[in-house]
Formats: sequence, C-alpha cells, structure tokens
Amino acid sequence: MNPVTGTAVDLAAVLDARTTEGTLYERLGDGKVRCVACGHRCVIFPGRRGICQVRFNEGGTLRVPWGYVAALQCDPTEKKPFFHLVPGSKTLTFGMLGCDLHCPYCFTPETRVVTNRGILPLSEVFALGGAVLQTRTGQVARPRDLRAVTASGQLNPVVQVFRHRYTGKLVSIKPHYLPALRCTPEHRVFATLNPDRRPEETEAGRLTERHYLAVPRRYHFSSPQVVDVGKVPGLIVEGRTVRYSQEHRPGLPATIPMDEQFARLLGYYCANGSMATSGRRPNSHGLVFTFDRHEAGLADETRRLVASVLGLRASLLKRPTTLAVTVEGASAAMLFKSLCGAGATDKRVPEALFDAPRPAVEAFLDAYARGDAFRSRNGKVSTTTTSASLAYGVAWLCLKTGRLASVYEHSAATERSIAGRRVRQAPSQYTIVWYDNPGIRRRAVLTEDFYLIPIRSVTTAEYDGDVFNLEVEGEHNYLANFTLVANCQNWLTSQALRDPVAGTMPDDVTPEQLVALAHRHGARLVGSSYNEPLITAEWAVDVFRKAREAGLRTCFISNGNATLEVLTFLRPWCDGYKIDLKTMNQKGYRQLGGVLDRVLDTIRMVFELGFWMEIVTLVIPGWNDSEEELRAAAEFIASVSPDIPWHVTAFHPDYKMQDYDATSASTLVRAARLGQAAGLRYVYAGNLPGRVGEFESTFCPNCRALLVERRGYHVPQNHLAATAGRCPRCGFQIPGIWA
Repeated sequence: MNPVTGTAVDLAAVLDARTTEGTLYERLGDGKVRCVACGHRCVIFPGRRGICQVRFNEGGTLRVPWGYVAALQCDPTEKKPFFHLVPGSKTLTFGMLGCDLHCPYCFTPETRVVTNRGILPLSEVFALGGAVLQTRTGQVARPRDLRAVTASGQLNPVVQVFRHRYTGKLVSIKPHYLPALRCTPEHRVFATLNPDRRPEETEAGRLTERHYLAVPRRYHFSSPQVVDVGKVPGLIVEGRTVRYSQEHRPGLPATIPMDEQFARLLGYYCANGSMATSGRRPNSHGLVFTFDRHEAGLADETRRLVASVLGLRASLLKRPTTLAVTVEGASAAMLFKSLCGAGATDKRVPEALFDAPRPAVEAFLDAYARGDAFRSRNGKVSTTTTSASLAYGVAWLCLKTGRLASVYEHSAATERSIAGRRVRQAPSQYTIVWYDNPGIRRRAVLTEDFYLIPIRSVTTAEYDGDVFNLEVEGEHNYLANFTLVANCQNWLTSQALRDPVAGTMPDDVTPEQLVALAHRHGARLVGSSYNEPLITAEWAVDVFRKAREAGLRTCFISNGNATLEVLTFLRPWCDGYKIDLKTMNQKGYRQLGGVLDRVLDTIRMVFELGFWMEIVTLVIPGWNDSEEELRAAAEFIASVSPDIPWHVTAFHPDYKMQDYDATSASTLVRAARLGQAAGLRYVYAGNLPGRVGEFESTFCPNCRALLVERRGYHVPQNHLAATAGRCPRCGFQIPGIWA
C-alpha cells in the first residue's frame, strides 16, 4: 500500500520498471524465448512470464530484474553459512524479489475458517482486507484485527490472505459429520491412519478412506465481553443511554455485559426472533419472539430477560397457533439486527460470543436449543436453519464447549404449505446435530487433544477459479471447515514477490553504491541471497564485477536449482557458492516445487567449475532427520569431494514452520557424526552455539589441531589467515579461501 495515498500498489508494475535485457536466454522463433537462469528452463511466450514471475518476454526479448534491492543486510560471513570463506569477516548481502519455487496450496472460496468474527468463507475473509496488493500471480489482502483459531485452541492474528487463479485438479475430502474440504492436491491437512498416533501433515492428494482428519478438542475462553450499544449505526448516545432519534427516552443502556442473561436472550432471538417494522409507520421498529402455544414458559422467560437486560417492557400476544412476545423500541430492534441479523436467512451468532467466557456461550446454546431444537431421549439435539452463518456459528460454539456437532446442508422446496397457505422458503437449509450425552458412541475417535473424524470419500475433479489461503501468525495452522490444516509455508519462506511482508518495496541502487556500502560497513564480501539469486544473475554479475574491482570477494547463497549456462556465466565473478540440500527425498522437493536430481547435478557442476562450495541441510525432526536420509546426503557430498564442508543446522519452530519440533543438539551431533562416518572431513553443526562441542570449529583432519575457533558467529581464533590455509602444526593444506 502506498504510505502517502493509502491506495493499493501494483507491485508487478513497480518491478517491471526496474528491468534490463537479459543475457541468460535464447530466442526460439515466433517470439518465444527459453530462459536458462535456473533449472526450470522456462519457454516463455511473448507477453508471458517464467515461473519466477520476474523474468518476462517483451516482444521476443527477455527482460530481467536490474537496479534495485528489496533486502539488504551486513552480517557475519559465518551466518550465510560459509566457514571456509574468509572466517571472521562480514558480508554485505543483497536480494531482489521473485522465486523459482512455487506455492500450490489453497482452498476454494466457500471453505469456512474459524475466526473471532465468525465462521467465515475464505472469500469473505479476503474481502475484509480492504485495499489489495496486486502481484503478478494474484492478490494479497491484510484484514485488520482478524484472528483465527489454531491447533492450540487460541486465536492468533491473520497476517494476510492470498487469492489467485487456479486451473487443475482439486481434491474433495468428505468426512463424517462435517462439510467437505475442497483444496489443491498438495495442500497439507492434519490426518492419521492410526488413531493411536498423533495426526501429522498429509497432502490432500494422498488421503484415503482409511485416514482420520483432526479436529482440535481444547479451546481457550476469554475474559468477560461487553457490547458497546453506542456503536450501533443510527443510534444516538446520551450519557449512559442510547436511543433511536425518534424514540422516547431513555432507550437502552450504552453498554451491556455479555453475561449469561444477555446470552440467553440472544439465543432465544436466534431461535425464534425477528425484527418487525410497521407498515403504517416505516421508522417504527420492534422485536418479535415467536413460540409454540405449549412454550409459555419460554415466552415468560423471554419477557423477564427483556426487562432485566434491556430495561424494556415486553408484551405477550396469543395467536391462533403461536405465542408472540413483542418488544416496542427501535433501539432494541436495531441492536439485535446489528448483533444477530433481522430475519431467518441472515441470522448469525453474535460476534461477541466467539470470544466470550464459557458460561455465556453455554447459556446461548441452551436457549437456542430450547427455542428451536428437537431433543431425543438419548441426548441428541437437532435444529435446522436457513442461515449458513448461524448453522456454522452454532456448530463452532458446540465444538468449543466440548460437543462435536454435525453440519448438513440440503436443498429444500422454495414453497410449502403452512396452515393452508403457501409460503416461500430458502432453497438451502442447514441442520446441526449434537449430543448432550457424552456416553453416545459415534464414529469419531477421541484422543486427549483431538476428535479424529473418519473420511467417507476422497474424489478429484477439474477446477478453474479463484483459490485462497491464509498466513496465521505463530502456529501457522488454522481450522478450515473445523478440521486442522497447515499454513502455506512457501508464502513464509520463499515468496517475497507474492508475500510483500517478506520484503519492503524495492529501492533503486547502483552496483557502485552497493560496493561503497560494503566498504563503509567493513564487509570483505558481497553476496547475492534471499529467495533465489539465480533468477537475478545478470544483476548479481554486474554488482560482483564492481566488487571485484574494489578488492572484495563475492558469493552466492542459493537453493541449487541451477543450469550449466548460469554457472558458467557466474564463475568468473563469483568466489563462493552455498547450496541448500533440503532433503534426499524426491517427494520433499516436489512439495517445494523443485526436483532433487537438479540440485544434486548443481552440486556436481559447482564443484567441477571451481567455485568454493559449502552445503547446508536444515535438519527438521520428522521431515528429513532419519538416519537413512542424513547418511544418504553425507555419502552423496563425499562422493563429489570429502573436502566440501557440510553444515547440519538446527530448525526452530518460530523460524519457518510451527508444525515440527525444534532440533535438539543431540540430533545435530548425530547428523554430524554420520557425515564424518561417510568420509567428510569438515562437518559443522549450527544454530545451537555452545551445545554441539567440536562441531562449531574447524580442526585439522590430519593432526586434530584447532585451526578456527567459533562460538556461534563469533571467531575468537583464526590460525589459517596468516598461513594461506595451512595447518601451523603439521602443514596440512585446508581447502577454502582464507584471505
């Protein structure tokens, strides 16, 4: 958003103005070009873009990013991490926007998310964001003061909502009791095949009818809530009271606590109430609660609640088939319309109840059920409404208070006969069913933390339309149709172009200015990083040329999805090359939009071309920390060269993903010893300073002398700088760039 005008900014247009003709491409005829900056080797038609979204074909010429930075940092070279590249130095690292990985994880618009403002379809959640940031692949909205329920049962802030066009297969997962989930096949939901095992993230496309979906059981309730009646549109505040302009004083209290009495009155309204308007007096509004003739007790209770909560008098009107409790007063009618809706099809649970204390929530549910539900002897409670918002809101309050509610949608005739007359009704009806008797056996399996819901069916179908996803702060998961699903991690880790929070609006800069900045801050290296620098390789080379002229070293921090062409282009100007070897599992790379074999080929090519290379594996418990996978990574690296440093680094849940445990020091040490056993001479364990023993520092593999001492990113001792990399004790040459 433009900070001055407050309007949405088209980020794509901003970036397109900062481009130049590329070098790393070939013309194919008919205006098409093939980009060779990364392993995707995109064939790009005129007017179209590559998968990175920042390299595009303009009239048969490939335009590429140039002349700006979106991220800039000067910090220790060990942080990159490079341990054999000028130890103890600082690196000025710059980044641009764009990524060669992609995010295919999204839901269809009708998918409902549990929030503090209701159980809202994703399309409505997106609309709450106001101004929208336009990107090349879709839009980003940022709702204010919106929170979503997460696995822990707490409400965490919704940072932003993403929408983009999707054409392809969708998976439809139909569980027992709950509405179907429709999402892209790669989206991860929490599921398990074995009820004795904790649910874990599972791709939707891999689910079967033998799986169980996870619905959390434990939820937090808030401190008492107060309804500010003075904020209702059209009402006038007069000290401690509020009234409609044409209404007699005193009106209503200016604030009403959301206590058990008010919650019960709201429950009866959602079950039996409506807003009434006089045909002869258009500005005369009132409330009507309608009960069956045998529900005199409920009618009397409603009258008492109206007097106690609102300070108004309610009348009882006996009709031929019903009892009506009527309340005159436009202020009361407008308050209940604001909180709950005016009629049957637009009824909703008041927003204040979604974060209210348990007694108030229980009181609302009890009154709603008494007013509009059928109760069986076995404790089954069943109620039907024409309002989707009310149905899902009631189901959520049931779940929050320990009752797993079922929600069923069914079509209904648009007309029916009541007391001999034809009346119109809504085409869709929603039935909510729950049990007040906890002893009733159901198909769901109860564990300490979850309801495990069996799946009825899993089907696929073609889809062409908008899809949505959320970024939820903290735990990075949320409830979609009440089932626990994962945040889209790529939005958080690599999609700065698609995620404006990951970078600021780009700043114009020249290579000379970057080099001057490096000198000013005492940096001895300039590095290209953040997202994937391969797709901005032309810009990096122009910066590196100036850096080399100024006596600086240069380095690349890459995900390893390279081509021979781009590496050959970089080699004359680049000293060090760091590659993330994320996993030795093909499936793991497919989840990230990459290919394992391309990364392994890149490692071989980087070594053969003579870059100084170091490799990093972020060890994530439960994802890539098995002994087999770590050994496979170490053995592959050793097969290229035993002198390549391998960094096994600790994962922290507050960094990228909240769904896995933090990596322990013992796990890192185990991984490092596997690297040594595979024949690697230089294995380092990172991100846990002081807890991994010898694996922070560099030792001579010949005589075990301490050569470079490290404590985190600090280098207290470096005995190799003065010896051009030779061990001062035995003369063994340590590979690397030491000065």
